[in-house]
Amino acid sequence: MELKDFVAKTIAEIVQGVREAQQTVGPLGAVVNPRLLHGVESQSIDFDVQVSTSEGGKMKGGLGVFVGGFGAGAQSQSDSKEASAGRIRFTVKVQLPAHPEQKK
Repeated sequence: MELKDFVAKTIAEIVQGVREAQQTVGPLGAVVNPRLLHGVESQSIDFDVQVSTSEGGKMKGGLGVFVGGFGAGAQSQSDSKEASAGRIRFTVKVQLPAHPEQKK
């Protein structure tokens, strides 16, 4: 899985999860991500991602994204001669959906 796909899917699933939680707990009187007095504040989504690549031998190459011991990647069995790994840490600001009953 490419890093851009991982980031896009993660953010989309967080937003969808917030919306589903709002719909589930709203009828119970709870408010998920309430609107502040002066608008909606952005939230930080922190990523700490290990990426690895490998080239050589029979393998054309591959990139994997590994998070917390779990990962997804395009990898195949090969006689890979070169491999590298690195860690990327970054934050993405996202304005999550405000609770539906609080929209202006």
